[in-house]
Amino acid sequence: MYERLNPGQGRAVLIMERKILGMNNRLGRPWREEVVRSGQLDAVITLPPKIFKDVAIGFAIVILRPAPIHDDVLFIYAEDPSSTAKADDVFNADLAASIVDACKNRTAIDGFAQPVSRDDLKNMSYELRPSALVPSGKNPNRIIAGLLEQRRDIERELRLEGDAIRKTIERLGEE
Repeated sequence: MYERLNPGQGRAVLIMERKILGMNNRLGRPWREEVVRSGQLDAVITLPPKIFKDVAIGFAIVILRPAPIHDDVLFIYAEDPSSTAKADDVFNADLAASIVDACKNRTAIDGFAQPVSRDDLKNMSYELRPSALVPSGKNPNRIIAGLLEQRRDIERELRLEGDAIRKTIERLGEE
């Protein structure tokens, strides 16, 4: 599924199956690539299990904009995998308020929200599942975000060392 948004016309909010967002879903890959590359993808929010009665599949809210207004994509992990709540109690006012606040502030909240750059999403084969991108010590499946941060730190150090070496060689050449 892909919808082209008209510039200046607001945003689109989609509810879709979570499995489309995973990098192992080949059918969803062209759509994931397009919305990330175009900058239209603004946020992805996983919904709690049992959000719809008698439906066993997981869902997510995907927010698209006609043009990018942020340098990153916000991922919100709004499900509690250990939750034993009944369908009527899964999505409450507190959770809704937390989601709205996270969308407005666009800051990292351990185990709940994480902004991720589009370049990082490209490097991760367009993985768009918040369960894989929101870091938390509770879920080892979310280690990817921490590894990306380590990679950025190493690349930054290598650039700094490379710049220092280049400047030293240039100074030696001038003398």
